Amino acid sequence: MRHALVLLVLSTSVASATPLAQKWRSAGCPDFGVVRTDKELAFADRKTKTIVRRDIATGKLLAPIKLATKRPNLMAWLGDTLVISEYASAVGVFSGIDAMGKSKWKNVKAHKALALEMDLATALSTKDKVTVQRIAGATGKATWTATVPGSGTLLSFEADPAHVVVGISDEKGKTFTVSVLDARTGTAAWTSKLPFKTYRGALLDSAAVIVDEPTQNTAATAFHILDRATGKLVGKVEYKNAFPALAGGGRLFIGANDLDKSTGAVIAVNTRTAKPEWTIKTPAMFEKFYGFGAGGLAANLGNDMLRILDMTNGKILTTYGLASAGEFSGLATGSPAITLCDDRDLVALDAGGTDESAKISGTIACKNCDARSFPVRIGDVTGKTDDKGRFTLTVVGAGRFAIRIPHEENGDRLGDPGKFVLLAGKGTYDVGTLKVEIEPLGD
Repeated sequence: MRHALVLLVLSTSVASATPLAQKWRSAGCPDFGVVRTDKELAFADRKTKTIVRRDIATGKLLAPIKLATKRPNLMAWLGDTLVISEYASAVGVFSGIDAMGKSKWKNVKAHKALALEMDLATALSTKDKVTVQRIAGATGKATWTATVPGSGTLLSFEADPAHVVVGISDEKGKTFTVSVLDARTGTAAWTSKLPFKTYRGALLDSAAVIVDEPTQNTAATAFHILDRATGKLVGKVEYKNAFPALAGGGRLFIGANDLDKSTGAVIAVNTRTAKPEWTIKTPAMFEKFYGFGAGGLAANLGNDMLRILDMTNGKILTTYGLASAGEFSGLATGSPAITLCDDRDLVALDAGGTDESAKISGTIACKNCDARSFPVRIGDVTGKTDDKGRFTLTVVGAGRFAIRIPHEENGDRLGDPGKFVLLAGKGTYDVGTLKVEIEPLGD
């Protein structure tokens, strides 16, 4: 067995972005989404037919809630009401329970549903219309019902305290109709029939409704920005190799990639003017936006890093390196922590905190490794191979990190190339068939 010696030099250099400190970590990730308040999170465990609850600040298990449903899925937390959904087909059946598991209401049917303040907005599609309702979270009764004409596919459904937006793609996929309702009354505000197909449908921003259009015979995507109050076109922006984006705070955030160079970019467009505000290049192919929280925009810019960006200028505010290969399942942002699933563990991160491992920075030298066989999942990293064939990584602001060493011996690759191992300080770690030794040198 070969051994790789990794020398980790500790220094006092200051990282350009403060790593996210881990508040707690527990084994086992939910199969379905996590819902949360500012004090606790919860998810449905289908094996035990319970709702698992944890204190967000400490990770401590709270009293579970027993369920009677066969395939429960926790959908929303509306004040004192937990909303459970169960899908037997495309139509979901929604019910509300209290913290003891006692039924408050049940049998609300919908194709799509989402939280709207302390209520539930639902959309049920039939042959020639979509029925939209606002359901009171406390009672399960409809406070208003509205009918949106249109046959085809209910492609998108968005809502905030001011408006509910319904997007219907026609049966042939040649047109897309956006209907905007007053969220308080259900009264129709405006409808716009757009003469093109769309993949994502309608995005809702504080100033606009945005619809993506894949352009013909190119790899570009156009984004039509419609004034939220009137539905009139504010403007259209188009970017090559762009894909469905994220909107909020008066901005449209677009991820775009340069396939030839294997790099990407994030572009922020002002939704009131349809003019770009800023652009940043990403260290690898852009992956995905996840939402807003911790004072910024949560995204995977590539290299398996969760980064929080300042929405006003794109500056990286904070980072977190994953143990797994870029899977941010179950990620939820907000106060007082970001929660996500990482390498089959449930993790809570304190965006405003620091920990001892976050102070680690310097140089990692790996003997018997090369750039191809030693990808490292940590903060901002540059690497080079010296004249002796030793690959060296210079690490800026590395906290906890993970490595993967798929290596070759006599032409045969050993170990599991998909295995990532967390390294957070001095010790010996198994990486595939290798043992990696980490030895801090000085301070």
